Amino acid sequence: MGRRGILAGVLACMAAAGVTHAQVSQAGLHFDSTRTGSVNAGSASELQFGGTQPFTLEAWVRPDGWTGGDTHRAIISKFNSGSVGAWQFVIRNNNSLGFHREVNPWWMNGNTTVPTGQWRHVAATYDGSVMRTYVNGVLDVQESRGSSSTTTSPVMIGATLNSGQPANRFLGVIDELRVWNVAKSAPQLLADMNTTLAGTEANLVGYWNMNELTSGGTTLPDLSPSGNNGTLSATGVSLITSDLVSSISASADDVEMDEQVTYSISVENKGPMIAGSTVVTVTFPENFVFESTTLDSEDYTMDGDGMTLDPQDLSEGDEIAFDLVLTAAGFGAGTLTVEAEQELDDIVPADNTATEETTVVEPTTVQGWESIMR
Repeated sequence: MGRRGILAGVLACMAAAGVTHAQVSQAGLHFDSTRTGSVNAGSASELQFGGTQPFTLEAWVRPDGWTGGDTHRAIISKFNSGSVGAWQFVIRNNNSLGFHREVNPWWMNGNTTVPTGQWRHVAATYDGSVMRTYVNGVLDVQESRGSSSTTTSPVMIGATLNSGQPANRFLGVIDELRVWNVAKSAPQLLADMNTTLAGTEANLVGYWNMNELTSGGTTLPDLSPSGNNGTLSATGVSLITSDLVSSISASADDVEMDEQVTYSISVENKGPMIAGSTVVTVTFPENFVFESTTLDSEDYTMDGDGMTLDPQDLSEGDEIAFDLVLTAAGFGAGTLTVEAEQELDDIVPADNTATEETTVVEPTTVQGWESIMR
């Protein structure tokens, strides 16, 4: 195997072992099934990329199921069909990538599948002579192309334009969208795809991290020096997270020595993200000992401080619920803590903590007890 083959093998192993969207962000921009959502980031002269100017487009995407008759769904574009275009980066209706520059033969179509309902890092680059696409930092396809035209049409996120109107709208979630005025290599893509950016990196000309909206939820900030903030359409697009909610209720707040207290514990995924493996850890109060739980014994493990539940997949609306019985073994206040964490390659991570304080009190003195004894 030659040097090129060895390098390809190393990159493939790196991508398989080290690519995880969970390390990047806790939110994403969701383009829903109404297919009315889009973001207009303005004409953005620094994003023209005409002639043979090099550039890179990259993002994390999680496409939803395909509906409608579109041939492709745009991740980001600067293109106005029926007028003049510059470039488009899309997912085609066979779940492969498409990269378009305004030069014959226009489209370059990918070979690697970007699966429905799963996160993938995708990138498109042009180095002045060769167009390339990547999935999880691994080269997908490449083709030689020459000089292209430009357009003053706005940059659109989650859509293209057709005669000035949004079209080819994305369906799913886009996160950590970045544009560079250089062609990134595969090692460079792998080095940065699992980290958030400061926004001040050299050659960064567009950075929408999808972590927050401003102006009352209508503006998507561009954190690069370009400052091309995006305006959200009135419907069809929103910021979402995988939203774990933990809760605890106790049968009593104050108990006496050797008295038992029952804690009812629940963890629910209220966010509209796909199922993810959720780990729940319960830390017992120092002054209590374990008695029983409604969980099956094979569904958790005990340690010195508490218990950890085996991972469970939680889709939106799914819940883990169980009772835990502890016995008071020492005086003073103690805190029961429930921590839930959902963090895998194919989801946006989320975590949540709930606490409940219970106090072990001295026995109650009965009035008149001494006189009765005498």
